[in-house]
Amino acid sequence: MAILGAAWLVYGALLFARRPDALIHPQMWAEDAVVFFDQADRLGVRSLVRPNAGYFHTLPRCVALLAGGFDPAAAPAFYNYAAWAIGLAAAALVGSWSAGERGVARFGFPLALLCAPHLSQEIFLSLTNIQWVVAPCLLLPLLADPPRRPAGLAGYAGAMVLIAGTTPFASALLPLWVVRLIWGRNTANRVPLAGAILGGLAQVGALATASRGEVAASFMSVGYYFRLIGNRLIADTLGLGGLWPSHPVGQMVGGVVGLGLLAAATVGGGWRGNRRIWLGGAMGAFFLAVVWRIHPGDARAMLDSTFGDRYFYCIRVLLLWLVLLVAGDARNFGRGSRIAAVGVLVLAAVASARSFTAEAWLDYHWERYAGALRAGRPVDIPINPDWVYHYGGRPAETGVKAQPAVDDRSGAGQAAGR
Repeated sequence: MAILGAAWLVYGALLFARRPDALIHPQMWAEDAVVFFDQADRLGVRSLVRPNAGYFHTLPRCVALLAGGFDPAAAPAFYNYAAWAIGLAAAALVGSWSAGERGVARFGFPLALLCAPHLSQEIFLSLTNIQWVVAPCLLLPLLADPPRRPAGLAGYAGAMVLIAGTTPFASALLPLWVVRLIWGRNTANRVPLAGAILGGLAQVGALATASRGEVAASFMSVGYYFRLIGNRLIADTLGLGGLWPSHPVGQMVGGVVGLGLLAAATVGGGWRGNRRIWLGGAMGAFFLAVVWRIHPGDARAMLDSTFGDRYFYCIRVLLLWLVLLVAGDARNFGRGSRIAAVGVLVLAAVASARSFTAEAWLDYHWERYAGALRAGRPVDIPINPDWVYHYGGRPAETGVKAQPAVDDRSGAGQAAGR
């Protein structure tokens, strides 16, 4: 128990270290204000069933509603500390099924969730981006048996509903959950699977009713996708940088070779009882979901490590889980393969360490506008990343039109001009 407690202290410190300013000087980030805060303020509980960008965001919506019961000045801190707590809860959830693993894998699985290479550092301790941190937890009903106690089983199923209702990746994993539900031998596992499927169906419904511009893009050549695999999943995960080919043909070959190695790691040892097959299938499903979301105008930029790194973070986590399973599987893999797997883990750790801590966001002094927010007066509030949140105010119960908060707007101009 003491070892486990020490592990969670370490995980909490590591997550804090990825973006310390988010907890020391909390700031609003993008949709934190313009979507979650705004719609919780205007719509209340109805905001829970309001899709954004074509899908539901259940966890951020719940946090925004809870934060609405406190002073608006505390909203950035409430959001960021909630993101920190959710990140640790996700690690605890992963740790619950990895507790039976041996050696480094026992703590390596939750550690990968918090420390996988992420070059842009945009997803950590941000309520808007919490969906990327929790998405790998959707694999748990595929990889391990659920808790035996009814209370634990109910909590596990509830967590699956919340997580599946927060990320569009749930729609991509839906076929795998259905297969596991039909052919799984453990009847208790049907409870969390049913929860995940419920959330996944909700996401499919939201995506099906959204406009095409919100959910889909045109497809590229096959060579482009091999390059994408090589550049973003292999080179970026291992921190190869300048060692990776710069010519398109070389990048394509690197992607093909990398995909072949991933396939060998997935199917090695056959199909029966092979958790690595579920990981491989999930990585493929996640990649297809990313491909579907890529806008045609962003396709070329997606080959660059500096663009859209959040789209590949979840796949990198699953990749590290796959490598951890290979490294600890002496039955199906020889000594050389397991040593190579350890080498991959070391390279990934070095790559993550190079960009582990993010730069601080600008302090736009959200608290200066709390008076207008309390009173329900319209105000323009500067937020990260260089956005302006146009708060429309709340109509007064008397029917008198709300007046703009002139003093608060002057503060906005000062903050935005820095």
